[in-house]
Amino acid sequence: MSDKSGFDAVFVGGGVIGLACAWRAAQRGAEVAVVERSERPHAGATGVAAGMLAPVGELSFGEPELLQLSLRSAALWPEFASALEEASGRASTYARCGALHVALDRDEAAQLRRRHQLQRSLGLEAEWLAPRACRELEPGLAPSFNGGVHAPSEAAVDPRALTLALLAALERSGVEVRSGREVSGGLWDGERLAGVRTAGGEEGEAELRADAVVLCNGAWSGATEWLPEAARPPVRPVKGEVLELRLRPGHEPPAAGIVCSERVYLVPRPDQRLIIGATAEEQGFDTTVTAGGALELLREAYRVMPEIAEMELAGAIAGLRPGTPDNLPRIGPGAVARTRPLPQRHPAGAAHRRAGRRPARGRPTTPRAPAGLFFLSEWHAKGTAGGVAMRIELNGEQQELPRGATVADAAREAGAGEGGRGVAIAIDGEVVPRSEWASTPLAEGQQVEVLAAIQGGADSWQLGGREWSSRLIAGTGGFRSLEQMEAALAAAGTEIVTVALRRVDPAAEGSVLDVIDRLGLFVLPNTAGCYTARDAVRTAKLAREAFGTDWIKLEVIGDDRTLFPDAVELVDAAEQLVADGFTVLPYTNDDPILARRLEAAGCAAVMPLGSPIGSGAGIRNPYNIAIITERAEVPVILDAGIGTASDAALAMELGCSAVLAASAIFGAAEPTAMARALRAAVDAGHLARTAGRIPERTYAEPSTAYEGIPDLS
Repeated sequence: MSDKSGFDAVFVGGGVIGLACAWRAAQRGAEVAVVERSERPHAGATGVAAGMLAPVGELSFGEPELLQLSLRSAALWPEFASALEEASGRASTYARCGALHVALDRDEAAQLRRRHQLQRSLGLEAEWLAPRACRELEPGLAPSFNGGVHAPSEAAVDPRALTLALLAALERSGVEVRSGREVSGGLWDGERLAGVRTAGGEEGEAELRADAVVLCNGAWSGATEWLPEAARPPVRPVKGEVLELRLRPGHEPPAAGIVCSERVYLVPRPDQRLIIGATAEEQGFDTTVTAGGALELLREAYRVMPEIAEMELAGAIAGLRPGTPDNLPRIGPGAVARTRPLPQRHPAGAAHRRAGRRPARGRPTTPRAPAGLFFLSEWHAKGTAGGVAMRIELNGEQQELPRGATVADAAREAGAGEGGRGVAIAIDGEVVPRSEWASTPLAEGQQVEVLAAIQGGADSWQLGGREWSSRLIAGTGGFRSLEQMEAALAAAGTEIVTVALRRVDPAAEGSVLDVIDRLGLFVLPNTAGCYTARDAVRTAKLAREAFGTDWIKLEVIGDDRTLFPDAVELVDAAEQLVADGFTVLPYTNDDPILARRLEAAGCAAVMPLGSPIGSGAGIRNPYNIAIITERAEVPVILDAGIGTASDAALAMELGCSAVLAASAIFGAAEPTAMARALRAAVDAGHLARTAGRIPERTYAEPSTAYEGIPDLS
């Protein structure tokens, strides 16, 4: 290791992103160094990532920017891989193998067809295939499934092998990669960041001065304590577990290309390994591999390709993806000044760009757009104040604001309180992060929506000894980004939101709980994923400790396919929790007798399902729901099966006190719009119930009496 201490740029983070950025900068003539906290550069997300380069298959509703970035990225990969192989003398492992997304049942087929329609509407290369055609591509598929979508242009790369190639290319370029070094502080020249101070390694503490410092340390970039708090990117860790299987001698590989279902993906490696992934949990910086995570992955992979049962289980590992509020990479200048631009001593060709990755599932996807890349200078271009007015559309009405006005100005104009607590803002349909309100200028003709989590329109109701205004309870799982969730919850006007303890780390920063706190909502923990009374009671007690509330939404599941409750275990758990002082809201089936038993056990409400969780099938047995509401002396909250606004209205007309909606909101093509619709439907259904409908009749009854009608014949 040299004692050189002056560089054009220092890259903090030695995964695929940092190494690729450093290599491209070195190609342009810059003197660079890489600092990596671990002893081996691929110890972080790079070593866990599946390496799918799949912009078509990963397409989600409401993420047009991410799609365009991913498509441009995928187009750059062949040249990047070729140049890297030439520069390093090693294989990049890049291969265009195609991806097959299969539907294992009718419900999954409906969801897959919906996504396929979106793919086709955007002109993406994707074809719906019947089961026989799918099996021609992948003979190892399960005997029974409902078809699939083939995306032939999708590709994959082995991130570990890619890392070795990048290290070799950097070594040939004379670039130092200083592993096992933690950045312990910044070197400051007034307000300018002039380099970093590192600790660790044989030389101990060292100073690396540079004209630019580039954060490429993924999930850790948001916890960069040596930067001012305002300069830290809004990045949080999202845990993911993956399994590695290895082909045994004499066996054929089960998959020729990428194979995915709704719950799992399988990615083959050139060295006969098969990667199965991935779970997604917000558990802070925990990287523990759990038996439950491994079981879930193996079970779902076996449903797709039964032949995996004959493979060797080579390993299980967990890593941390960098998550951002809007699910987009953070690329570009940061909030601290730097000395000058990176030098370019040689002309840069089209491929001499920043290397990068997408944040989704922690897979490196592009040698162009790194998540968490910050050239530390101005955060955003500020609007310039001026005396000339401009016109925008604010909450559907024309409004004049001074030129140079920002999103924060629009919030104040709309009457949002100081700090905007409980408020989300969208410009032309795209949510603006709260941290960027003051620095995001408005432009002539833009449509600005200021959404507030305010009380519902119907009269108040009682639950658990407290008075509530909104009759719509919302779930917090499943949203594509925290910003999308914040906008939807604000639009729903909800006051209570459910949170699964097993999926959220209450101590984690930049998580679901931060959004809930900003909106001023009441947290209702649930025991999702519990299959016994003992497990549910233990989880409820952990939730009480973690969230500081004795309210619990009690779920005890009896079957992992239907997610129906286990009646015996449910009553047992309810009795124990009520005796321990909990306010218990049990998820139950639509059995009036079981509902009465739960009420007798002391539950504060009963929460019958309308149809299976996440099915969107509406209320399949309205007669039983009506019987439950008629006999219950505690609030009845419809808990599962809501698919659209009419389902929510029907629940209220049947006498429910409130409705819980989760999948219906986050699964909609426009979650914020669906949240508004459900809010209005709940209020309308409740008003209709209190107004009293007319009696149903077999025969017609004229609305205008015949008496007194003039005879004009």
